[in-house]
Amino acid sequence: MSEESSESFVLPSPTSQSIERDPFDFSSEEEVVIEQEADPEMSTTGTAGTGTSTVPKPKFGGTAPSGSMVWLGGPPLQDWSTTSLLGPATPMCWRSSDPVTEMKAYPRRTDGNEVKFKRDDPEYPLLSFANDAFAHMQTHGMDTLFYMKGVDGQGQGGHDLFRYHSRYTKTQVEEYVRGCTGELATPTIGPGKVDAHGLSALFDSGTWLLNSLHESLRGPLRPVLPPRPTGPVVWMAIVGEVQMESLRRVTDMVKKFEAMKVSHFKGENVRDYCTAASSLLLQLEREDQVPSTHLLTIVDALSEVSVQAFAVMWMAKKRDVDSFIRDSAGKDPMVARSLPNYIHFQSLLDTAKSDYQNLLHKWGPSVAPKQDPVKAMQAKLDQMTKQLTKVNQQLTVDPKKNNGGSGKQQKRKCFKCGSESHLVNACPEKTTEEKGKAVDGKWKAPGPNDPKTKKIDGKERHYCSKCNNGKGRWTFHKEADHVDDFKKKKGQAAPESHLTMLSPSLWQQE
Repeated sequence: MSEESSESFVLPSPTSQSIERDPFDFSSEEEVVIEQEADPEMSTTGTAGTGTSTVPKPKFGGTAPSGSMVWLGGPPLQDWSTTSLLGPATPMCWRSSDPVTEMKAYPRRTDGNEVKFKRDDPEYPLLSFANDAFAHMQTHGMDTLFYMKGVDGQGQGGHDLFRYHSRYTKTQVEEYVRGCTGELATPTIGPGKVDAHGLSALFDSGTWLLNSLHESLRGPLRPVLPPRPTGPVVWMAIVGEVQMESLRRVTDMVKKFEAMKVSHFKGENVRDYCTAASSLLLQLEREDQVPSTHLLTIVDALSEVSVQAFAVMWMAKKRDVDSFIRDSAGKDPMVARSLPNYIHFQSLLDTAKSDYQNLLHKWGPSVAPKQDPVKAMQAKLDQMTKQLTKVNQQLTVDPKKNNGGSGKQQKRKCFKCGSESHLVNACPEKTTEEKGKAVDGKWKAPGPNDPKTKKIDGKERHYCSKCNNGKGRWTFHKEADHVDDFKKKKGQAAPESHLTMLSPSLWQQE
């Protein structure tokens, strides 16, 4: 059992029960006990097997034939005279006069939900927690005093705090509870002072709610709650803590609903659109924030599908929606619901689901969902970027392929100084002696009487004055066999004298 329940709620022991105490006196802060009545035919010693006790009939519930057990719960009637139920909603609604039985039942009512609720939990939002809490109260007969207004004789149309908390302020709920506990003599809301069974249900429900909270949320609530908080007060404190910006949340839901299109759902799935729209509108309806044009928004969205048969059907329905909006403009919601052409958003969405199912055969694989223009443009840009990247990769030179896998691109360098800006012939670091060798050494041009054929480095060379742009040089061909632009004409047939004078290897050296 949790810390709160063990400190704040203590079941009365059998010895604490007294026949001298008024069971409906709530002025004291001590534990409320139920008066025991001894069976005149049996012993009144109070020991097991020697006597029985009867429990007073609850205002919002009923009594077992034996009188030793009562059941609680159910929506109250309009005048708060009793509950609208004719019998217990579940077996958990029974209360026993036997302390041992109650000690076993009490933890089931108060231990809290297995899944702890915390703020900003996307997997367990406030709406889901509210549904679980309301279901627990109904299961254990603690739901009656969560209704801020009574209901009609058939038990329909109640306004419980779990689903309609936005219709009431925290101050109103606190005043309502003060009237139930007898602290407020003349309450303006609710049934007024309730009996011991109702008071017990108020405290037990508050314990269950606190025990259902995650410590991150329960901690901030402790200082603002009384020592023994009741269920309605705890619930409004939870709502206030979690929905401090409820107006912004409602505004966001309205914007999301109005911007939602059928084309946003894969394959233009009308069923998915209707489910999402219904979820948003139900939340807005509980907050009394449903947009006045919500019916037109639904019809317009359904009329934009690409399946013409479906779109035409919903274009025709727009006429009925326009008629109802005109007739209900400025009317009270109760009056609007009584109009013969009344349309609720849920019935409209259910009709759309049915029409979609009937025409589902027209939603073939060729029907592609309409894409948002901005998203479509972004997709095209992404595709172009990928293509450009691929082209750049293809154009990029792979150094490993161009240099035998060395990983580096080698450039021609000067053999003298290593610079890449010039070759050795133009190296500024060449000495005068090195430069003179090119002129005065073995490569020196022959004089008028010198032979024009000699061996250089073991190879026979001929001096051709026509080579080197007329400056002359030692080469493998004779001057008579010189061919202008010889390298450009390698692919063409060379003169016979040239071909006979030069072997293929010499030709390549040219």
